[in-house]
Amino acid sequence: MVDSARLSAQHPPRSIEDLRAYVDVVENGPDSPATLEREGTDAMLLRARVGPGQAILVQESYDPAWQAWSNGQTPLASARRRHGISWWSGAPPGEDQVRLAFGDAV
Repeated sequence: MVDSARLSAQHPPRSIEDLRAYVDVVENGPDSPATLEREGTDAMLLRARVGPGQAILVQESYDPAWQAWSNGQTPLASARRRHGISWWSGAPPGEDQVRLAFGDAV
C-alpha cells in the first residue's frame, strides 16, 4: 500500500535524489500489511486493508494488459505507471481482496 498523493507527485528520476524520494514513498508508506499470492504467470490475488487515499502498488513491470478487480467484481482504475511499475487506485477503504489478471485471464 502506498499514499496515492505522494506517489502521484513523483516524476521520472533524473537524479539519485529523485530515486531516493520514490523509494521513500514505496518503502515508508502506510503501515498496511498486504499478502500477495501468485496464481501462475498471469494472475495474482492480493489481500490488504486499504485506507483512504491509499493505492495498491505491485512491483510488477507495467503493461496495460494488467487488470484489477476489487472484491471480485468492481474494476479498479486503470493501471498507472510510475518508474515502470504497476499501481491501481480506487479500491474502497477497508478489508479488500484484489484480483489482478493479465489480459483476459479472469
